[in-house]
Amino acid sequence: MVQTGSNFGPAVGHESPFLSNVGSGTMASDGLNMMNAEFTRTSFRLSRGSVAGRNVLGNNINFPIGAHVGENCLLGTKVMVPIDGPVRSDVGRLGYFWQHQRLWKLLTGAPFGGTPFKSMFWRMLGVKVGKRLYYPGAGIIERTLVTIGDDCALNEGSLIQGHSLEDGTFKSGRIVLGDRCTVGVEAFVHYGVTMGDGSTVEADAFLMKGEDVPYNATYVGNPAREIISPQGGQRPAPLPSGPATGH
Repeated sequence: MVQTGSNFGPAVGHESPFLSNVGSGTMASDGLNMMNAEFTRTSFRLSRGSVAGRNVLGNNINFPIGAHVGENCLLGTKVMVPIDGPVRSDVGRLGYFWQHQRLWKLLTGAPFGGTPFKSMFWRMLGVKVGKRLYYPGAGIIERTLVTIGDDCALNEGSLIQGHSLEDGTFKSGRIVLGDRCTVGVEAFVHYGVTMGDGSTVEADAFLMKGEDVPYNATYVGNPAREIISPQGGQRPAPLPSGPATGH
């Protein structure tokens, strides 16, 4: 059986729709970006970008010109698509991450981003939100599974997602952000995550399912890992601001 109908999440990008091909039976989650353009200092060139058939694409994938990906592959969230070596086909997973499909394709984000009314709107949709939320434009998919403490910041393009599709099995879990937590620009927080008070997920990081982020910790990277500060957690001494003197 080949799935038909709407097989794409709502956030899909490209330089030219006329140079973008997607094969039969392929399913793409949110954030697919078909890269049709190549740029130099003085010019650019448009080329055809193609995704083969019977593939499953996770969230936030940049699909380049000349990708070496054939049919029947599962490309994980934020994976780097190969552009050299043999053409990969019938690969259960490319990258380190389980793929997950967006099932709520017709839902739009709540309005009033960046205003004091945002918290009120999220509460009406089922999110447990504390006081003084800073929210310029993040996404929360499973609203009733998310708890956000006081004085938190969810930055532009970040995503709080409480579900995943793993080996054909749909899974979900609660996500808890303590007080004074920060989720960076374009960061991704997966299901089952607990962020301790004062913790931070930096920009473009991918906080994997089930992570327990300690109090005041900072996580970076994909998959996200904790930064260990030098000198027992103390910041390095700042450089002197005055002019250097000779000896």
